[in-house]
Amino acid sequence: MPTRSKDLILSLATNLDFNDYARFLKSARRYCPAETTDIVLLVEPMEARYIELAEQLQVKLIPIANFSRVIHHSIVLKLAYRIWLLLLQIGTKLKLKGFAQIRRDATAAWIHPICSRHFFGRDFLSVNPNYRCVLLSDSRDVVFQDNPFEFVSSNVLNVFAEDPALALGKKNLETEWFKDVFGAKLLRRVAGKLTVCCGTTMGSPKVILSYLNLMEQEILNHYTDVVDQSVHNKLVYLDLPKDRVKIHSNTAGVVLTLGELPEDAYEILNQQVYVKGQVVPVLHQYDRVPALKSMLEKLYDVTPAHPALSRS
Repeated sequence: MPTRSKDLILSLATNLDFNDYARFLKSARRYCPAETTDIVLLVEPMEARYIELAEQLQVKLIPIANFSRVIHHSIVLKLAYRIWLLLLQIGTKLKLKGFAQIRRDATAAWIHPICSRHFFGRDFLSVNPNYRCVLLSDSRDVVFQDNPFEFVSSNVLNVFAEDPALALGKKNLETEWFKDVFGAKLLRRVAGKLTVCCGTTMGSPKVILSYLNLMEQEILNHYTDVVDQSVHNKLVYLDLPKDRVKIHSNTAGVVLTLGELPEDAYEILNQQVYVKGQVVPVLHQYDRVPALKSMLEKLYDVTPAHPALSRS
């Protein structure tokens, strides 16, 4: 019998506190062993202890080049880069040879890493497509309580809704972001829809690559004011065929996004979070709940047990 292809957790980990980094990786490896799941992090240069932990947990680090923090702190560099991108955009529209590729790479290097991760993630999957299912995940505020790959179909794009308080069209930050990027006309078309979170997305490599290609195009079209969360919601509700997307409610039991979730929607037993009597495989935005954050910090406190990892 042929061996099942591995699953993949693909995440961005730049400018990350070591304890957040360790919680993400140690919890992922606890429930997704290296025999069944690869973990790949898109990273900028980092301290030795980060690299040592990645080696211990068999995590692959992929370096990326992003200059956004340098550029956005310099008016001169920001102006120079905007002129450069504008020239590349003009060349692309004129279909001049090479301009489209250079524009793509230059934009990925300039925009915030939270948006450029979609470009770098697509690059990685384009040359590493032989996975069964892929989880695109945030890293700073995500911990695992079980293997999420057992709970979804890889044949569709699995996206995960947030609390109804953050529905598009209501008075909240999600609505402001969407309107700023796409305008009031498109906002009216998605009004009342549950916001789906860009921080956790799952599907086969084929499904994810198709999604990332669309993300790229929208980000390129809105690079000066882009918010990837807004692009994500536009694709889910307005662009992708309905039969290619599975929207999981926030209490469906796969991913629990805790940002605006009332505390009576879940319970904590034996240092795990349950919804409707079941352990939730992925907790997102746990850091916004002080008691839960404290519990997970103690559960994944690496400092006493691994003194060598505290070296800089």
